[in-house]
Amino acid sequence: MSQPVDELGQNFRAQLAKVTGGLAPEDYAHAFNHWWSALAADPKRQAELAHSGAQKLLDFWKFAFEAAKGEVAAPPAGSPQFAHPAWNHWPFNVLAHGHTQFSAWARETLGKPGDLPPESAQRLEFALRHVLDSTSPAHYLHTNPELLALTAQESGANLARGLRAFLEDAQRQADGTPPAGTEAFRVGEKVGITPGKVVLRNELIELIQYAPQTPRVHAEPILIVPAWIMKYYILDLSPHNSLVRYLVSQGHTVFMISWKNPNPEDRAIGMDDYVRLGFEAALATVRAIVPGRGVHAVGY
Repeated sequence: MSQPVDELGQNFRAQLAKVTGGLAPEDYAHAFNHWWSALAADPKRQAELAHSGAQKLLDFWKFAFEAAKGEVAAPPAGSPQFAHPAWNHWPFNVLAHGHTQFSAWARETLGKPGDLPPESAQRLEFALRHVLDSTSPAHYLHTNPELLALTAQESGANLARGLRAFLEDAQRQADGTPPAGTEAFRVGEKVGITPGKVVLRNELIELIQYAPQTPRVHAEPILIVPAWIMKYYILDLSPHNSLVRYLVSQGHTVFMISWKNPNPEDRAIGMDDYVRLGFEAALATVRAIVPGRGVHAVGY
């Protein structure tokens, strides 16, 4: 009975991840509960936050009143997104000042580092950063003077371009085709072009060997282990910014793991399998090809 229940739970989480972008809502709920419980048990902290919030609110209304009379211009420094001179004019300086004050108070509510478990503090800071970004007046047309000026200058052509790009992205996503521009990064043509050969293939990896390109060769090979969520060619993007090409040009023999893209049949594979079939299998192959030598293992 437990196996169908476990599979049902896995399927539910897989579908939920498509909606949340891979984030686990329960982890953020636990982090919020940690913060809320700590705040609820600390009346002194509650009073400090209330006092700070009242001060910032009064400061905002004072700034807004003076800005309406033309007595102030620039909002307080604190955010690069409001650095353009266009934000110095009413009512945009009021919007910028209000968001800056709100952001400062919101970050203050999270408390000092160490008040929460580190993982909870990191999740809350991550969530808060996204909330503040999404509420910034700089990210909306009618509250961003720079965008309004650009729109007027181009007679709305910028909005038309943006709409076309949005519709194209939506169509590509519906069709399951890659985003526009990815055709310039075809593996083996534009990226990952350093010559190499596959010397090991199992159900989880391919191990690629890149031969040195110099008459004199270093004795000890290099084994590069990418993170399992990354592609091997991240370190072999193009001739002018390829670590692999640089190493072989310096006389190094380089091996690199290329991880398999998992599919539903691989759902039972765990971290032990990644160690055994990935790193350990690759290391054993490198030692067999270059026997009697040490191996420089590099992870990124």
